[in-house]
Amino acid sequence: MNKYNLCIVIMLLISGGLLWGDAGMDKNLSVVKTDIHNQVFKHLQLCYECEFAPITKMQMEPDGTYDQKELEAEWAHKYDIYLLYNGDIPAGFCVVNCQSMIDGDTSTHDIAEFYITPIYRHSGYGTWFAHYIFKLYPGRWEVRQLPELGKTVRNFWISAIKSIDHKNFTEITDHATWHGFIQRFDIL
Repeated sequence: MNKYNLCIVIMLLISGGLLWGDAGMDKNLSVVKTDIHNQVFKHLQLCYECEFAPITKMQMEPDGTYDQKELEAEWAHKYDIYLLYNGDIPAGFCVVNCQSMIDGDTSTHDIAEFYITPIYRHSGYGTWFAHYIFKLYPGRWEVRQLPELGKTVRNFWISAIKSIDHKNFTEITDHATWHGFIQRFDIL
């Protein structure tokens, strides 16, 4: 077993949670609940929108931002927003929809948006963050991916789901209300 693989299986107890990481990973991760007005979230959201623009065809506004008025109106009421930090450096965000995006079921949570900054991808941060979020809301979950994102994002989510205590995993492709992949499962 090489050094990288050995470090992947090392678990550290930090702030009451388990961290999984590689040899280069700073093990000072924290999660902060925030709202749509947080400047760090707005900056990360801009990065997220830039990455999705080729798929969504969303154009920038003259001031170099994307129009977020519709999203902000929705997120003000039925979404929870979390920031991931590595020390004091923002590493990503997650927007949790407090109901199903597929059928409106209020007992189901949904990952509306999930973003890890490029420098922290493939380091264990995304899986750790996904697990952290799932554990905040035990019960029924949905995770969706656009088909244009290809296998990479879908494989990340399937791996993250299958590496946490769960049951009733199903995956469907395309639904009357969503074109793409949907994973449904229960967090224990």
